[in-house]
Amino acid sequence: MVGAEFGITAERVRQILGEVVKRMARAHPPAPALERTLAFVAERIPAWADEIEPVLPAAGLSARPFRIEGVIRAAELLDRKPLFSITETPKARLVHALAPRSLDAVVRVARRAIERHGVTTVDAVAADLLETAPEAADNRLISTVLAGAGEFRWLDRSSEWFWLPDVPRNPLVRRLKKILSVANPVRFGELCTSIARDYRLQSFAPPAAILLELCRQVAGVQVEGDQIRADPKIDPHRVLSEVEEAIVNVLLTEGGVMRRAHLASLCLERGLNRSSFYSSLSHSPVIVPHGANLLGVIGTEMASGSAPNASPKRRSKYLHAKARAHAISLHRLMQ
Repeated sequence: MVGAEFGITAERVRQILGEVVKRMARAHPPAPALERTLAFVAERIPAWADEIEPVLPAAGLSARPFRIEGVIRAAELLDRKPLFSITETPKARLVHALAPRSLDAVVRVARRAIERHGVTTVDAVAADLLETAPEAADNRLISTVLAGAGEFRWLDRSSEWFWLPDVPRNPLVRRLKKILSVANPVRFGELCTSIARDYRLQSFAPPAAILLELCRQVAGVQVEGDQIRADPKIDPHRVLSEVEEAIVNVLLTEGGVMRRAHLASLCLERGLNRSSFYSSLSHSPVIVPHGANLLGVIGTEMASGSAPNASPKRRSKYLHAKARAHAISLHRLMQ
């Protein structure tokens, strides 16, 4: 375009530009406007380029919106070293002062935290980064990087709790779906207690308000007062382990609540692995203790004042209607 305007070839334009660049590099000419622009941008990072570029004209640094890449290129031509660079993320262009490996560390550490705990805080991610990438252990930088790297949702902005919906292995979401596959709806208090039975989550259990907000944000889950509901319903076969499904089926054929010893006897007779059976009793969110050595399916409770062997009281119409189907599934599973 420049060559056509002045009637010269593109090669001649390249030659002229190269000569100009060489002279400017030797001369180190003053560039006060560029210096002010570099300082202006450096004071505002980390930030998105489309947040900085529109304010450059208002700050008197350019006649019109100017791309940050142009500022960096001008600094290079005039032998200045900008204190920032720009990285393309899936959502926008991030202006920052870190090496690419540091940005990768932010995303990697945050995703690992979600895989372990389901939810986390920016403070927790920053603490983990102090060991591997201390230069990236800045709360503002972390939240900015994660917001541009993929799905990022605040659970509480003030305390900086968040989760990443695109992380596939989320232990909280997995346990939530297990519970709702068996008891739909379920009381929020029961849900909290059942989720907390997982020893892997006990060291980093989120506050109840955070868990409730997570329920609101998980696709297919609804919050109605103190009731948590799945819509559409969740197939237990898709979310429960084989051992959990077998134990639930045995419990349902006996009304939903059984003595621990009797449940163990029936399940082990049907070929369940002893270690897996007792592990499920300890940690599964769908098998809950009722006291007096009684175990039941979540959503089932003993009638007030009844003896341990009395008929349990069902709260879930879904569980009651599915008992026969569960018994048939158990028979097939054990064959």
